[in-house]
Amino acid sequence: MEARTEVGLVKGHAYGITAVKKVYIGETNLMSLFGQKEKIYMVRMRNPWGQKEWNGPFSDGSEEWEKTEDVEREMDLWIAGPKGTETDRAGGCYNNKDTFLQNPQYRFDVEADDDTVMIFLMQKDRRALRSQGISHLVIGFHVMKVEANRRYRLHAIKDKAAGSEYAMSRNVFHRCDLKAGRYIIVPTTFEPSQEGEFLLRLFTSKANNAKEVAHDVPTQSMWPCISYPCLLTKVFVKGATDLEKQDRFGSADPYCVVKCEGERVKSPVCRETLNPEWNLTCLFYRKNSASTVKIQIWNSNVVMDTCLGKASVEAPLQSEPIIKEVELYGRLQEKDVKKPGVVTLEIITTDDLLSY
Repeated sequence: MEARTEVGLVKGHAYGITAVKKVYIGETNLMSLFGQKEKIYMVRMRNPWGQKEWNGPFSDGSEEWEKTEDVEREMDLWIAGPKGTETDRAGGCYNNKDTFLQNPQYRFDVEADDDTVMIFLMQKDRRALRSQGISHLVIGFHVMKVEANRRYRLHAIKDKAAGSEYAMSRNVFHRCDLKAGRYIIVPTTFEPSQEGEFLLRLFTSKANNAKEVAHDVPTQSMWPCISYPCLLTKVFVKGATDLEKQDRFGSADPYCVVKCEGERVKSPVCRETLNPEWNLTCLFYRKNSASTVKIQIWNSNVVMDTCLGKASVEAPLQSEPIIKEVELYGRLQEKDVKKPGVVTLEIITTDDLLSY
């Protein structure tokens, strides 16, 4: 018989650490905002054997547990998807191209090139159901690089950036090096229309802004005076050539900023070059068909960045992408002064908000 401590831990069992958090203790009403709440550091562990529960401090129903804030009581997040409907989230693996993007989608950012990313996908334990003929599902995940400012679900499959093998296992793990940018993870079962609950964990060297991508398109405002987007413009800024020299070595550290209808997307900095390649892709949901796409080129400095030039590009409704080479002009008082350099970009506008 396994030895068990008086607080419920079983000697010899391997417990998984799922979180380390700073937990606030005490009341959570308005008056508590003006007082000093006690805080302690806690480690959240999970027993993979699923038996013999912790009964020490902060166990279920204990005095300490009742004093914690509701948000701190959340355990590992298990997400279940419905099946058998047109809007399900059980589309199967990449082989099922018609339904693959119906699966749950999660976005995350990589800040530096060749950053190491570790992805862990676990399904809910089904070993207790073996007597009913129920076994673990075949699971895996697929990673795609997307536009730098994507906020809504992906509607067109992109090239694979990384991914796991599919296995009939409790969990799958993949470690990879990714370039800077935004990515979408799609966890799936191998076959479509298979319902399952899962835990997805992501590890990067820096904050990755990971979150579920739940909506297909921008949501309609409750205020009738606020118009809804009617166009979707995709802009790909390949790079620039022959920019103005900025230092005594005849080089620069340029980056570009793309703007449209109040939204702003910034590229990474390319170091020591007058011919940068950003390969920056961004999406703009436009409410005004007459609005333009503005591009600014800046030189990164320690104290204050310097503008190397700007350009404005029209983006009318069109069925095919247009490649343009646009000249740069100065800002403010120099808006009519031509600046050194040419920016190469590709632009396309559609009235189908589900195109990409």
